Amino acid sequence: MDEYLADLSVAIDNVLDRWAVVKPIHIAVKYKLHVLSHIPDAVWQFGPSVLFATKIFECWNAVFRLCSVLSNHQAPSLDIATMLVHMERFKHQVSGGWWKPDDEDEWPQAGTVKRLSKAKRKSGPQWKEKIIEGLPQLSEMIWNDCKHAVAHSEDLCFVNSWVFLTEGVETIAGCIAKILVPESSILESSAVVIVEHFDISNSNDKHLDMPLLICTTKNYYVQPKDILFKFNVQHDCPHFSCPLVDVTGGNQEQQASKITRKMKAHSDDSRFHINLHALHNSHLVREMLPHHLTKQKLYFLNCKAKHSEFAAELQETGPQKWMQAQARSQATKLRNKQDKEDKATAAQDRNVAWTFLKYS
Repeated sequence: MDEYLADLSVAIDNVLDRWAVVKPIHIAVKYKLHVLSHIPDAVWQFGPSVLFATKIFECWNAVFRLCSVLSNHQAPSLDIATMLVHMERFKHQVSGGWWKPDDEDEWPQAGTVKRLSKAKRKSGPQWKEKIIEGLPQLSEMIWNDCKHAVAHSEDLCFVNSWVFLTEGVETIAGCIAKILVPESSILESSAVVIVEHFDISNSNDKHLDMPLLICTTKNYYVQPKDILFKFNVQHDCPHFSCPLVDVTGGNQEQQASKITRKMKAHSDDSRFHINLHALHNSHLVREMLPHHLTKQKLYFLNCKAKHSEFAAELQETGPQKWMQAQARSQATKLRNKQDKEDKATAAQDRNVAWTFLKYS
């Protein structure tokens, strides 16, 4: 709780400081910004703010309106109810719930794998060129490739997915290289996942201030049930000075395209950043990493001096802006008053003209 409140306080201070850079007057006049500074006290008493936040329910006005707009109005209540059911289904799936595919009889769960179709399946000895920790007999068997494995977080982990997993009593990070199941076996429990191991650096990158993943020479084999969750990484292009190259190809409107676009050409795949800005499984990533790698840092090192600077600026510009706003407000009132009088005069003139024409 102490670590959470400390990080929360720093994050709130950073939001206010960044806001002050753009428009510091809002810090003094906007009620919502003032409320932010009191959130840590409320969290200490009531728990995370998502439990007692009420503003989020106002968004349902737009949700109901959108459901009504998209309805054909033949049965609007049914259309709205159907749309809300689809939203709840999507929320259930992305939040780690269980689901039953239409074309299958089993419910996916952590540890299951899905084989590739027979047309795409490759059979034969795999990984003869590398030594895999704990499974020297892997290259002596015939294996089939699988499409994906389901992690504990209900993520579908494909080949080249970055995952955290348990290996013995340790928790390690790596990239999935292969998902295999013996050709002679029909049991999913016999499947193995080969993971290229990456070490987590003890300090963040100086350029982006994010944790680094450094490639090792080890590859591990684990069972699908050992995969915890997947996360997002980005190649460390600044470190390797990856050049931009012209790439031609791809499809556009389901047709081959000759459009040329710029893309980064990665020269080395031994160093990556853990993307802390990604929303998916962000809470799990922060729980898994050491706190000093994800700890919030102040935007201004000397906050007091910067706040004094903002206050001095407001003391000079604040009264001027207030007088300008008052002048604009007064001018708007006079203009509206004059427009109202002009409309009344025009209406009176029309009535006089109509009366004259009626009785002439």
